[in-house]
Amino acid sequence: MVPPRDINPPAEIAAPPAEFAAALDSIEQTTIRSDVVIEAIPAPTGLAPWSVALSADVNPTPHGMDLDLGTGRLVLLYDPEEPEAWGGRFRIVCFAQAPSTSRSAPIPSSPTSPGHG
Repeated sequence: MVPPRDINPPAEIAAPPAEFAAALDSIEQTTIRSDVVIEAIPAPTGLAPWSVALSADVNPTPHGMDLDLGTGRLVLLYDPEEPEAWGGRFRIVCFAQAPSTSRSAPIPSSPTSPGHG
């Protein structure tokens, strides 16, 4: 389960639009892996009338090591005016980072990738 809502609402409006509320409900009902820690963080201001932001970190404790296994941020923006550049009312901004180590296994090539006739 995702943490409680920490949305950036416009000052003059008390309740989020139904469409944005439905998106939040969907996020909150997502099943999260036990080794991932999700927290609500302050959403950026000035990008959209409605926004919510989450951070996610892979918790190394279940693995028994103190390693940085990965981190990420997700920002959901909602503007009922449908900015032209967005192509709709929603925009998602996502950042993910994971360390690259020499112990990482290579990703196998698919049969349709170059070099696999």
